[in-house]
Amino acid sequence: AALYEGASYKIILPSGSESIERAVANGHIVLNDFEKMQIGNLRNFAPDFNQFCMRFKDQNIMCILKTPREEMWLFSSSPEHKDRRRKVKKQYGLSMVETALYLAVEDEMGITGESALEEVRIRLNSEDHEKQEKNVLKRIKEALSSDSIVLYLFPVIEIESDTVVQIEVLSKIKNGEDGFINAVTYLDVAKKYDLYYDILSRISMKAFEYFSQNNYNFTINIEAIDLLNDEFYFFSKQEILHYGFSSRLSFEMSNLEDINDSMLDIFIQRVYELKELNVGIIFDNITTKNFSADVFFEIMPDGIKVDGKVIEKLSSQDKTTQEERFVRFLTYGLKSLDIEVVSIFVSSEEIMRSCQLLGIDRMQGYYLQKPIKI
Repeated sequence: AALYEGASYKIILPSGSESIERAVANGHIVLNDFEKMQIGNLRNFAPDFNQFCMRFKDQNIMCILKTPREEMWLFSSSPEHKDRRRKVKKQYGLSMVETALYLAVEDEMGITGESALEEVRIRLNSEDHEKQEKNVLKRIKEALSSDSIVLYLFPVIEIESDTVVQIEVLSKIKNGEDGFINAVTYLDVAKKYDLYYDILSRISMKAFEYFSQNNYNFTINIEAIDLLNDEFYFFSKQEILHYGFSSRLSFEMSNLEDINDSMLDIFIQRVYELKELNVGIIFDNITTKNFSADVFFEIMPDGIKVDGKVIEKLSSQDKTTQEERFVRFLTYGLKSLDIEVVSIFVSSEEIMRSCQLLGIDRMQGYYLQKPIKI
């Protein structure tokens, strides 16, 4: 039997000569008591399943089963899930293990669509994590030395007028001749090897050069704590003044929760300095858990992007009144303050319509427009 394992998932597939139960009995796969109990429960549910994956979060198991009829089912032991058994839609024509990994990547990294697919390919093509990390580090160094970071433009669309109102700058680095590594993956490795701000500055510089040649409004992704790095902050200010497009630029800031009390004063000061240059400030990936009213009203950002997982739930059976109330609060409360609300991860017409019903008109997602390589 074969085992793929990560931070929040365990995928177990039988080999041609060894069943899952036999692999456990022979000690080829080691399961804890909870996992063994769940396998027993799954056999009662689907006695003829031949492959499955297991995903864990606080001892709640999410299993994908594949039966001889080529059906795939999602089974949850969590009491929070009202519908514990449902067919899994085969996204993007993926195999069993690819679908399992895709769902795990969505949970772990908060990405979806092509970005998640690229991460799935990286994990499947890597013999082990250490080899994967070394390859990513090699590609980062190659990208810096050859200035070969690839930028993608991801538009924010105003639905009512059907116009592009802003463009988010995304980036990838090359992985061989034809492959690419997305930013979610390579930036983590860059941080570990002290190359993060080299990469971030290079991305910003390429974006500044591109948008100096047109009149589009655009955004650069940073983490809130990046404003506390003197080298990056003063480099950014210098280049913004040099190009003179500050009124068209916004910084999309994520991970606001990383700003602790000792950092808050200098963080707010630097945000104010950017706003004085007419640089926009957008809070990214906002959820009910990381929304801080104190920081929000102290800074008064120009816009926010609602976290994709919140948006996706609005059109699912798992949606809650809490999520709807949160989005309504943001939409109607912030519009009165001239703060734009953008929904991301809009991957279907159903999600788009749900956002419109809640008063959101600015959206971003693969259903509307995929990122465009430049």
